[in-house]
Amino acid sequence: MSNWATMTREQLNLFGLEVLSGVKWALTQVKTLDGTRRPCIDFKFPAGTSRRLVRAGLHCIAAAVELASPSHAGWGVLINEYHGHGRVYLELEGDTEIEIEQGVACLREAVER
Repeated sequence: MSNWATMTREQLNLFGLEVLSGVKWALTQVKTLDGTRRPCIDFKFPAGTSRRLVRAGLHCIAAAVELASPSHAGWGVLINEYHGHGRVYLELEGDTEIEIEQGVACLREAVER
């Protein structure tokens, strides 16, 4: 499936949140029930991380994705949180290969800075 990576000290400094310490992430792609593809980043937070800290971390990542998104991009940046796991994903305007490739590149840029 996907390889999980751990947030680095430099990424933690970028986001300014200790909550991201020890967080694992993986760049993936999911399909919705109607078959639409969505590029996303899945996150696993350390055991015992509060829901508030999970959501704060996801919002920080989503903000970084917004900032990395080209001004002409028509996608929305959304989050889902569930029991110590979370996802930042793009709701694409089209579902074209080009938009998916651009979305994946944008997500990767946001977490690999």
